[in-house]
Amino acid sequence: MGNTIRFTGLSSGLDTESVVKAIMTPYQNKVDTLKKNKVLAEWRKDVYKEMSTKIQNFRNNAVSKLKYVGDLNKSKVTLSQEGAIKVDTSSYKEDGTHRIEVKQLAETATVTVGTIKDKNGNKLTKDSLVTDIAGIEAAGSNILKINGESFDFAGKTISELEAAVKEKLGDEISFKFDNSVGAFLISSNKTGENQSIDLTGTDTNVLSAMGVKASSTNSYKYDGKNAEILYNNGVTISSETNDIEVNGLKFTAVATTTTPITVTVSKDVDSMVEAVKNFVNEYNTLLEEINGKLSADSAKGYDPLTDEEKEAMSEKEIELWENKIKSSLLRNDSTLKDLSSMLRSAMTTDYSKTDAGLDEKCSMLSQLGISSTGWRDKGKLTIDEDALKKAISENGDGVVSLVTTIANKIDQELDARSKSTEFRTYGQYFSDKTQTTNISRYEREIESAQERYDRLEAVYYKKFTAMEQAMQEMSSQSSLFSSM
Repeated sequence: MGNTIRFTGLSSGLDTESVVKAIMTPYQNKVDTLKKNKVLAEWRKDVYKEMSTKIQNFRNNAVSKLKYVGDLNKSKVTLSQEGAIKVDTSSYKEDGTHRIEVKQLAETATVTVGTIKDKNGNKLTKDSLVTDIAGIEAAGSNILKINGESFDFAGKTISELEAAVKEKLGDEISFKFDNSVGAFLISSNKTGENQSIDLTGTDTNVLSAMGVKASSTNSYKYDGKNAEILYNNGVTISSETNDIEVNGLKFTAVATTTTPITVTVSKDVDSMVEAVKNFVNEYNTLLEEINGKLSADSAKGYDPLTDEEKEAMSEKEIELWENKIKSSLLRNDSTLKDLSSMLRSAMTTDYSKTDAGLDEKCSMLSQLGISSTGWRDKGKLTIDEDALKKAISENGDGVVSLVTTIANKIDQELDARSKSTEFRTYGQYFSDKTQTTNISRYEREIESAQERYDRLEAVYYKKFTAMEQAMQEMSSQSSLFSSM
């Protein structure tokens, strides 16, 4: 409606505004109904998105964490000595005891160096010329050879020498000048006895001036070392790196030992119990949310408020009114009922009837102490932690197989229900596309209904204005006759 200012009823004495408003009431109701339908569609779309997000979070977090055996089947490691090795049990699931003695760590080929200064006894930086180093003649032919590659010092800064070495030998050797130490740090990039660094210069004075010291063999060739491990007091293992795998057990040697380390690997029952508990708790939380939406109080008699209705209410009253409607939008929703039914079925099914690979003694959650307390809980599960621990301790592999089967079943069902279709976008479980279409349709219908309202209102006001003018003319003529 426009903002036209009208002065009506001056001649007739009629409350023209009220009369026109009464005539236009059916048309205004049409506009209001369409606006309410649009608001409901917007709210429904928001509720769909919110609920889909909660379901998807359950899938991405609780379900995905238990889809694979390795995610659940954890091992616990106990070491008789700490700090010498780090054990990785991510792929090792056998209980057992190992004895490991670290005789030697794998090492890089490392050049022995000392600090150096410039010719005036001052500290060098990377911006210093190499020929500024004390003991290196600026006018001489100064060449350093590393593993057969030659590097000329002439006109080069220390930083430029670093870059030249990196360009030719960067895959093999780290060659850096440390400002804080005041020394060249030279080593192979990898560990192992096959790594070596061979240095030669124009003469030994060049190497000496650069702080390089002869190796233990009184030469300028430096070799790496293999790690040497004694396993179970009988098998000697030589490795180019400190990351070692023996008998399926992966570990990293950190320090040498004088006595064997006893490594005890056992099933991490507590970790598995917590993983299953978290999964069930997340399921219960989601199911409680779903049940709450399905059994929400009816909002019959509550419609979105018009602007005029809002003007007569406080903000708190408006909020309570709207929340009443929003909370009921998924009441008895068929999609949500289907999701609830699927989840409850997945958590209570006896999988020995559908998966031949499962142990009959460990084919349903109730055998692990996980069950529903009754119909009043609407599918929520309780956990007997002692029974769960006992099941894992006695048949850990069976528990893992069952839980991963359930997780994969739920994941597959949720995936199928959240694929993109004509009615929903990918990752959504409700007909959000339908609501988007409805919102657009309501917007068009509102525009059309409002235009019709404005047009008819103008027609009625025009008619009443004509009537007022006619009555005014009659009144003028009457006054004229009476004055004669």
